[in-house]
Amino acid sequence: MTRGRLQAGETVLIHGASGSTGLAAVHVAKLLGATVIATGRSDQKLAAVAAQGADHVLNSKPPDGSSGVRAFRDEVKALTAGRGVDVVYDGVGGDISLESLRCVRFGARFLIVGWAATPFVAKGKGQRGAPNANVLPTNLLMMKGLDVLGCPTVISTVHDPRLRPPRLAQILGWAQAGKLRPHVSHTFALADFRAATRAKWNGEVLGGCVLHP
Repeated sequence: MTRGRLQAGETVLIHGASGSTGLAAVHVAKLLGATVIATGRSDQKLAAVAAQGADHVLNSKPPDGSSGVRAFRDEVKALTAGRGVDVVYDGVGGDISLESLRCVRFGARFLIVGWAATPFVAKGKGQRGAPNANVLPTNLLMMKGLDVLGCPTVISTVHDPRLRPPRLAQILGWAQAGKLRPHVSHTFALADFRAATRAKWNGEVLGGCVLHP
């Protein structure tokens, strides 16, 4: 959320909110004083995300159960009094990114955190016309005056090691004060790492899982 300059009183749309990084984003955004609109594809998991602090949850799965994304622009606009969100935290990519561009206020910040919806996008290897590439329409970016920001946390700290100490100090400070409690839905013995990987891949895990050495 440092990259997105999220401020108290702003509204952030968080995609993939039931995953480990998405749920962590919900926790941090609430600590910063933001209003959180969280999306996911499971009503059961979204109920748990709401219990973890999200102010509003939206199921992005189409009613027919297909793999696409249902339109949620009107709902987001209604939740923001027609204004749109200040920040989008997008760890999903694909169709949900396009729908998000219709839910933002002018001058919003769009954070690209991952592309879970298109897991093989890296196979394009930068080639033009790669069929699996995530693409954002430049006309919407321009007309809405958006800041589109890549958020490669590890790469960023490798390029500028000064970024890590203050961020880590803030996270550890919240944890020590009891304000930040990562949600662990599954635990496994270290020898059961294969089962842990399958549980994560099959979408059974909400937030994180822990392997005990």
